[in-house]
Amino acid sequence: MTKSLKTDSQPLEKKPTVALKDWIQAVAVGNREEDTFSTLAGRLIRLEKQISDKQRKVFKEKTGGKTVTEVAGNMA
Repeated sequence: MTKSLKTDSQPLEKKPTVALKDWIQAVAVGNREEDTFSTLAGRLIRLEKQISDKQRKVFKEKTGGKTVTEVAGNMA
């Protein structure tokens, strides 16, 4: 039998019913709560899996060359 390490991980999203645009707006107006950033990071990671290569390119252009994953990683 092998032992596994168990951790007390908490979900990234605290309020999954709130729209992505609302999370972005919250940050834009100055919300700096940890829950806000972790939720936004989780949403971006999920979004990255759904967007096209063209959308990824536009995202990188808008963020000064950073990928969705890099932006999300800096938030979490």
